[in-house]
Amino acid sequence: MEFRKSILIFFFFVFPCLSLQAQIDFVEQPSEPPSPYSTELIKKDVAGDDTCAITRYKYSSKLSKEEIVAFYRDFFSSQGLKEQKIVDLAPKRNEGFPGKLDITLVFAKGSLETYIIGIYYYDEKEDTTFYSLNETRMKYALTLSERFIAKPQKLAFMPVYKEATQSSPHQKAVAKRQSISYLIKGDVSDVINFYLNEMPAYKWQLTASYPRQGRQNVYKALSTGIDLRESLARTPKEIFGNTKVRVEGNSLVYEASGKKYSIDTENIMPGVEATIEGATLIFEKDNNKKCIININQFQDSPEELQEEKIINPIVLEKYGNILLSVEYFE
Repeated sequence: MEFRKSILIFFFFVFPCLSLQAQIDFVEQPSEPPSPYSTELIKKDVAGDDTCAITRYKYSSKLSKEEIVAFYRDFFSSQGLKEQKIVDLAPKRNEGFPGKLDITLVFAKGSLETYIIGIYYYDEKEDTTFYSLNETRMKYALTLSERFIAKPQKLAFMPVYKEATQSSPHQKAVAKRQSISYLIKGDVSDVINFYLNEMPAYKWQLTASYPRQGRQNVYKALSTGIDLRESLARTPKEIFGNTKVRVEGNSLVYEASGKKYSIDTENIMPGVEATIEGATLIFEKDNNKKCIININQFQDSPEELQEEKIINPIVLEKYGNILLSVEYFE
């Protein structure tokens, strides 16, 4: 669970209020992952809410740890999932199973769908291997929850669009950084022009603009203009707690709970595309301050968004199909 928790912490602060996650129709519950022969399911726990489902399976098996690893590598590879790189940095620990944690495997479709396997070896005399499989799935690629819908807060560093609805949870102020997102009804060009015209009154100067229109990879549309290295460098260390995060080449690397994980940033939302019109506006001013405004209007019909599991069309119809996110750095 620490792997999943750290992923969500990172994306929450880099891309405000959006969990970039797996696509699944909750009406059609996913089938239970297969298990190898001579293996028994001893416990199953399900948790979740209106946005995600997390299922934890516990097994006992007469197979060796090597046979279990081979089985899941073959299976998840056939399903299009990739094995993530993990390096142990701390002593093995026990999490309620007989024996000690011996092997951890992580398989994922980008960050959209994740399976974590923890293999524990009990005793050769008992000829039994215990292992867990944690499965995490989300309902939509972009998770917006009505639990966080609120009247917009007034901001000291920039104007707020008059008809915007705040779609992120209210946060305590974090020194040197703020992340906020909104839903807006209307024409996306009006929203873009509003910020182009009004930001100079707050002493901001436009330094870059990235317009977009047409079919887009959703992750790239949301992240245009946000360099991960700069974002991490400007993010207060207390946000990540004991998790160390950095970028190496094209990979996002972080250390948590004594393990080092590596995720290819080019594979965060593979194949997740939508018809989008909008722009990313980057403003800067004195004292190295930067404000990135990401404006995206979803052009697909509610039926298409529902079918492709991109974003909850009910929330968009109610509050607006323009998603605006703000990243403010000091």
